[in-house]
Amino acid sequence: MMQSFRVVKSYLILLVILIFYAPTSLAQDPLPVSKQKETTLNLIISNVGLSENLLKMALEKLSPEVSLAFYPLGDETRKQISQAQKKGFEVFVLCPMEPVNYPQNDPGPNVLLTGIPSEENVKRLESVINTCTNCSGVVGFKGSLFTISEPDLKPILQYLDLKKIHFIDDGSTSRSLSPKLSTNSSQVTYIINTDNEKNSIHSVLAQIIQDAPSTKKMTAICDASFLSIEILSEWVKTLKDKNIVLKHFINSPLLNKNNGQ
Repeated sequence: MMQSFRVVKSYLILLVILIFYAPTSLAQDPLPVSKQKETTLNLIISNVGLSENLLKMALEKLSPEVSLAFYPLGDETRKQISQAQKKGFEVFVLCPMEPVNYPQNDPGPNVLLTGIPSEENVKRLESVINTCTNCSGVVGFKGSLFTISEPDLKPILQYLDLKKIHFIDDGSTSRSLSPKLSTNSSQVTYIINTDNEKNSIHSVLAQIIQDAPSTKKMTAICDASFLSIEILSEWVKTLKDKNIVLKHFINSPLLNKNNGQ
């Protein structure tokens, strides 16, 4: 009887140890950053060629894994694009599209408009495309009205799909129809530097870091300024430690002059 009691007592002691001590001793340490899920970040700096000094700063300070988007201004833009490509940057061309407050807010020449024949919009798109040789695609620019008008947007995306030209929606409106109408497009999910204030830039960058662990792929766009380039050039250096990988959209250039013919 005494021996049976001792056996039961031993089991009870073992059970207490398992309940109160085992969870602590068996708990797994968090995975090191190197073994956590990677998040891909595509980062575009827009309008980088509007100032020669701004372009020079971008090419000198930014990592070439950042993508650059140029406003289509003819021969001068071609020269700037060539400079960026020689440095290893992925390059896009901006395509002006009609915003909700047009013409008070005018995106510029060859703007794609609602309510005009689709043939005319395609012609304007071709003019934009011909500005950029060996670019990776087209970024919609300020198209908050154009991108919600299916009759106007659809022929443009069909043209780009046919030419195998990647389209990036710059996030001018959350109501954009481009994800619905094109299988060869990307949607910007983070807009950095809308008012060019330091705190505003850091706020969006902090949000990207916070969202990264639960997101497989992120796309961000930032309007070029001396302030934004200075901040981003340092920020991208910290991404590796946070398991965020900065990558180009396209492995090889898709867009050349012949696409627009």
